[in-house]
Formats: sequence, C-alpha cells, structure tokens
Amino acid sequence: MNDVARNRAKLALVVILMLILFSTLSVAKVDANVESSDLHNTIYNGLMSSSSSIDVKRFNLSPDDAYDAFFKVLNDNPELFYVQYGCRVSIVGNKVVTIIPTYHMTGTALVEAKKEFNTFVNDIIKGIPSTFSDIEKVIYVHDYIVANYSYDNSYSIYDAYNFFKQKKGVCQAYSFAFMAILSKLNIPVSVAESSMMNHMWNVECGKD
Repeated sequence: MNDVARNRAKLALVVILMLILFSTLSVAKVDANVESSDLHNTIYNGLMSSSSSIDVKRFNLSPDDAYDAFFKVLNDNPELFYVQYGCRVSIVGNKVVTIIPTYHMTGTALVEAKKEFNTFVNDIIKGIPSTFSDIEKVIYVHDYIVANYSYDNSYSIYDAYNFFKQKKGVCQAYSFAFMAILSKLNIPVSVAESSMMNHMWNVECGKD
C-alpha cells in the first residue's frame, strides 16, 4: 500500500469512528441558538479589541442566548485565546444589556502573544507541500500535532496559544490549535463536544 492509499485508509477509519460516536452517544455540537451574524460580529469585534463590556442591548437576548452566543464566538475563533472561557452579563428587565468578558492578558503582552500565535500557525503551514489536497493537508496537520505535542496530564492548558507554546494541552486545546491551522488553510472546520465523554474534537469538511 503506497502512502496516499495508506492516508486515505487512515482517514476512512477516522470518519467511520466519528460516525459511530455520533450514532451511539448523545453529542452536543458546539452551536448557539442565536444565529445572527451581526451578533456574532459584535461580540467578536468587542473581544478582538479587548473591550471591557460589549453592548448587545439591541439584540434583546435572554441570558441563555447571550451565553450561547458568547461561547459560540470563542469556539469558532481560537485566536481569542486570551479571553477567559466565561463571562458575566448585565440585565435590565429580563434582557441582557451588556456582556462583560475577562481577559487573561492585555496590552503589550497580548500584542506579542498574538504575533507569536500567528508564527506558530504559519511555521506549521510552511511544512505542508503545496501539491497536497485538502484531505492530505488535514492528515498532515493531525500527524504533525500528534508527533510534536502531548496530552496535558495536569489539565491546565485549554487554549491554542499555550498549546503551541508549551507543546501540550487537553483535547480542547488540541481542537482549537487544529482549527487555527485549518482555518488559515481555508479548510472548513468546527468543534464538537460531548458532555457524556467530557471530550471535544474537530469536524472538518475538506475536499479530496
């Protein structure tokens, strides 16, 4: 069996295993009930600029919808590694007026961390042959991460930046790092999670 055939067989096995998981477990895909792209962009832009509060009054959100929208933005954008995985909200009546995030880093430290994050991603991408199909790129990135990073048995690294920097992390960190690389390659990718398994992984749709 040549390398291409071996890679295709490996990918087929991964797909089969994922189908089994989806069909036998209660899996909650990381997704919000709120579908407004305007809301998504409002939260994203606020987090990218490290805003102390994000005005969402015009969206008439319930607290649950506000939290869903906030976590969807974080799960869709691993470059927001500096945002704490949680937030507070201010409420008037029964509607959310502002989302109040917390940041792990700001200022000069954040500027340097963002540069470092982009360098980590770009350095991995540089090693991918330009002739590879999307599927081959996905397999390359997966194999690269498996060969160069390890599981964080201290359960302390959950974001993509520290995963790249410390070369270890839990499944969430792996998923966000994998997403950051594939997104830069313009390969559609998202994350899914199972509360039953206490696990997160990637879902991607690459072209052969």
